[in-house]
Amino acid sequence: MAEVTLTELEHRLSPDDARRARVAALARVGQNMVTGRAPAYGAKRSIGLDIDGTRAELAFARMLGVPLDQWAAYTSGALDAIGSDVAGWQVRSTRHRHGHLIIHPRDDRAARFALIVTNGVVYRAAGWIVAGDAHRPEWWQQLNAAQAAAWCVPQAALRPFG
Repeated sequence: MAEVTLTELEHRLSPDDARRARVAALARVGQNMVTGRAPAYGAKRSIGLDIDGTRAELAFARMLGVPLDQWAAYTSGALDAIGSDVAGWQVRSTRHRHGHLIIHPRDDRAARFALIVTNGVVYRAAGWIVAGDAHRPEWWQQLNAAQAAAWCVPQAALRPFG
């Protein structure tokens, strides 16, 4: 399960799926603006990050052998109705080769989180962790001033797949 390269068709499909997911997310951002609620974790949204995340989920679904229709249910826009990104897993991605798996305080402590590292073409499953196991003081940090502090789990500390 170590690496997946998405097909040309998958690369063309996932931006559309990302846009649908982004529309739903933007609707929530609009609600947050009206109610005065801050964006989750202080992060700023970008279509590029949404596309990367969507493609990482698709690659992870392929790694697991999950049928595309199970993964596609998440991208339908009904984001609040879906508990996990892919087949019971939460998927986080990074373009940083040595990037960390970020676990936020509001993440479900019992959820399994997978880290996918990508260069935009090849997607590598770096490992996974149960969110509650990430709650270690040495991993708690604020990566930059624009984002809230979180547990930043180094790849070496993640459980391998397999």
